[in-house]
Amino acid sequence: RGKFHEAERKMWKEVTTEQVTARLMQGDIEGARQVVAGIPGSGGTIAEDFKNPLNLKRPGANSGGRADFRVFGSYAEGFQGAWDQLKKYQNRDGLTTPRQMISKWAPASDGNDLGRYAATLKAAGDKPLDVNDPVKAGRLMKGMAMAESPVGKKFSAEQISGMLSTGKMPEGFKEQTAPGRRGVMDISDLYALNR
Repeated sequence: RGKFHEAERKMWKEVTTEQVTARLMQGDIEGARQVVAGIPGSGGTIAEDFKNPLNLKRPGANSGGRADFRVFGSYAEGFQGAWDQLKKYQNRDGLTTPRQMISKWAPASDGNDLGRYAATLKAAGDKPLDVNDPVKAGRLMKGMAMAESPVGKKFSAEQISGMLSTGKMPEGFKEQTAPGRRGVMDISDLYALNR
């Protein structure tokens, strides 16, 4: 295991240094963060490590790796990002029912198990839902988060609605990395790989 781990570290050191440097020289700080976030070994799920409770991908990203997913500074930001996308589905694409939105969010063609969303769909029904309303969006997103990740268990629909309304974490909630997990690697972690 030790030799494999060292070889993997060396490979990622070479690949990411070049990719991060190229992105930073182009002024693409977010792109550099995404490359570093794709380094294996952070220990948690995408939703936990990236504060991305609904596993929202970056536009056009489809490599199949962790770097496809957006990285947020807090769960409140992650829920806001997902809400913005759901509002686009409704306002731009004309999707009005939970079933339509979820089918686009987690298409079966990407290998998603829509059966995981069955409870969400049953609870939401197949009636039009105005996701511009943070209370209604919070209810839908609670079910989606439950289907997408363990983060769904951390928040109630009311707490999610509150984050959508205020952009802030629920009062008294402390974001923590699980014991033994480093959390999302950041640019500073790249320097540790180079030692």
